[in-house]
Amino acid sequence: MRERQSKRIAILGTGLIGASIGFAARAAGATVEGWDPDRRALRTAKRRGAIDRSAKSLAAAVADKAIVVLAAPLDEILKQLPEVFAHAEPGALIIDCAGVKVPVVRQAVRMLKRWPTVRFVVGHPIAGSERSGPAAADARLLKRRVFALYAPPQPGRASAWTAATRFARLLGMEPVRTDPQSHDRAVAALSALPQLAATALALAVAPHAPRSWARIAGPGYRDTTRLASSRFLVWRAGLEANRTQVLRSVARLAKQVHGIETALRRSDWRTLMRIFSGAAKARRRVYKG
Repeated sequence: MRERQSKRIAILGTGLIGASIGFAARAAGATVEGWDPDRRALRTAKRRGAIDRSAKSLAAAVADKAIVVLAAPLDEILKQLPEVFAHAEPGALIIDCAGVKVPVVRQAVRMLKRWPTVRFVVGHPIAGSERSGPAAADARLLKRRVFALYAPPQPGRASAWTAATRFARLLGMEPVRTDPQSHDRAVAALSALPQLAATALALAVAPHAPRSWARIAGPGYRDTTRLASSRFLVWRAGLEANRTQVLRSVARLAKQVHGIETALRRSDWRTLMRIFSGAAKARRRVYKG
């Protein structure tokens, strides 16, 4: 596929991630066509310059594109996959951006048996914000962030890996290979659990917070509750699809909170010191920033 053709991209879903991908792809010289059942979001994405033009239908957006990006919520992506495969060009790369991978792979494997000339990779841009929608989109959200990738077995698997890796780099992201099961376990702990912990923390503080606290709330509260501003609709499908892994992560958090509560009740400062020290070491192991 010639270079000019390889930069014809369709983005299905023009919310925060879809529009941010549009900004990054256009900055890299790609031509981007967007489609979204939410016409208001589509108009905002077009007005802000995240896409070059709007498609009238999903089929029209997918036709003649080298790369098709599914950036809708998980439940919508699962509904869209059959139509996307049916209208994709032979050799086109289809890549999704859902936050949970196992159900997407399960359905895509069935699609690949019917349309073996299409290349498919599940992907997850590890980026985002507590804000949502195309008005909050920005190519800088993606810069130097990880794009988790997995190419399920298919006739053109090696080519699919290569195309997805190039696409991630086109966006300024770091492609990282993973498998769906490991990805979903990691996302439950590293994404869903922080969201739920921030939600719980905000709720734990609010009933006891007089208005005067708004004047003295500092960066500790701000940083640890930032995700509490997220919309539930953004999370529902992912929490439902990955519920078992999320529940395991929540149970581990509850165990740690119980240990802290017990140590405080007993004025067991040595245990609390070990907890603090262990937490600092644990954070350094997982997060290098």
